[in-house]
Amino acid sequence: MDVSIQFFKQKAKKVLLPIYDEQEANALIRILIEHFAQLPIWQLSLSPQATFTQEASIAANQALNRLIAQEPIQYILGQAWFMGYTFMVNPYVLIPRPETEELVQWILDTNPPRPYPIQIMDIGTGSGCIPIGLYLEWTRRYPYVPSPKIYGLDVSNEALTIAQQNAKQLNAPIVYKQLDILQASNNDFQAIDLIVSNPPYVLESEKREMKPNVLEHEPHLALFVPDQNPLLFYKVIAQRALHWLKPKGQLFFEINEQMGSATKALLEDMGFEGVELQQDIYQKDRFCKGQKP
Repeated sequence: MDVSIQFFKQKAKKVLLPIYDEQEANALIRILIEHFAQLPIWQLSLSPQATFTQEASIAANQALNRLIAQEPIQYILGQAWFMGYTFMVNPYVLIPRPETEELVQWILDTNPPRPYPIQIMDIGTGSGCIPIGLYLEWTRRYPYVPSPKIYGLDVSNEALTIAQQNAKQLNAPIVYKQLDILQASNNDFQAIDLIVSNPPYVLESEKREMKPNVLEHEPHLALFVPDQNPLLFYKVIAQRALHWLKPKGQLFFEINEQMGSATKALLEDMGFEGVELQQDIYQKDRFCKGQKP
């Protein structure tokens, strides 16, 4: 027996509003309805008598129960959206964030086309959203220059499995490699034009401020660093970058908003040139870049 979508919407709003604010609850309900009805919400709004199939209703209610437990909608549906592309995700990878889209855009906007294949490396690739986004947008912007050659590194084989699936699905020929950056050698790579990383940067002490949907579901391996060594990954990656990058090669980071000045000082002390901080759309220090001498 088919089930009224309007009834589901009313029920969902009633159970989600004590947990989420109204704007977020409405957005989650819209995503659920569109996903399980396989129709855009505007089209459904023209049909107040629209129904779910019995199978879709069961699946939608199961998803609703997971939302009540504050599991991220992206893990429930197995997909997330980044730069207009759909990525597969699971609890082994971080959910792509809008701020990281800004990082990709900054890289694209500050790197004009080149007559040779630019070599790019993403360290801590997770779902592969950064290298895949860079590849797809670079080739869309510059169809008449050689395509970039892009590497994605991660310590987690489970994350690399998801990244490889995303690359295949989106036709982005990324070269993935399992590597613990903390154990990497200066000789592992050479002649890279650009290195980008969104490494773990959330302090252990910040856990108490985090929402359960992040703290209880997203991979801690990709999130947290010790309070006593907050720039651990930045220092190690910058050290490797000094050996792996070409002269004048670029290093881009996504950073903890509280550590902007410290990250900038770190890169300057290590000899990087033209070190620059960039704020996100919320006017928070979120990105940093430097150039190898």
